[in-house]
Amino acid sequence: MNLLIYSLLTMAVFGAFQKLYNWKKWPVLNPLFWSITTLIAFILISEVDYEVYRQNTQVISFFLGPATVVLAVPLYRQRQLLKTYWLPIILGIGFSVIVSALSITFFSVIFNLGSLLHLSLLPKSLTTPIGISLSADIGGIPALTVISIIITGIAGAILSPFFLGLAKIKHPVAKGIAIGASSHVVGTTKAIELGEVEGAMSSLSIALAGIMTYFFIPPYLILLQHFIVLK
Repeated sequence: MNLLIYSLLTMAVFGAFQKLYNWKKWPVLNPLFWSITTLIAFILISEVDYEVYRQNTQVISFFLGPATVVLAVPLYRQRQLLKTYWLPIILGIGFSVIVSALSITFFSVIFNLGSLLHLSLLPKSLTTPIGISLSADIGGIPALTVISIIITGIAGAILSPFFLGLAKIKHPVAKGIAIGASSHVVGTTKAIELGEVEGAMSSLSIALAGIMTYFFIPPYLILLQHFIVLK
């Protein structure tokens, strides 16, 4: 019974906020952010044990992987663009991976966050399954990584139109790469709203950024040990 109740509640809350967002299309009405906020409030007020809630909504989490795979559909439709712009795409995503790691290290040092938090935040721009796996492999805390991934995705979905406009980025391929490489699946939902090309390129960035980050982070951490010590 709990499985049905909590799963239906979660989907109903998200569905309601999705309808509200579709009605106004205001970035601040991001359905994921308000769904999370509402469900946290529900758990706290009703004093439901979080572990009970989590176990009874695992069926929803199961569909995270298949939903990510579905994003390959618009990419297939725009495969000609991939052939045309393959070099800028690879360079753009690679640069994003490097800048993401360097920025996390920079702020970890500036704010004295410590090694454990630094390792947990490094996968922040990856999609959740890849981010959790990488966090565990490098010695981070997967739960903290998930939080950082959610915050990064929501921030990307809300703020990406503003920063794209500020930087005067108008090419649809560049927009999609920027959003997908920095804010994974959640940001990609915004990219899809901007256009099919943007959505396809953002979907591609999710996969390539994950692969590149997995290969980049281990040697990056080895190199980092020779220059910076995080306690």
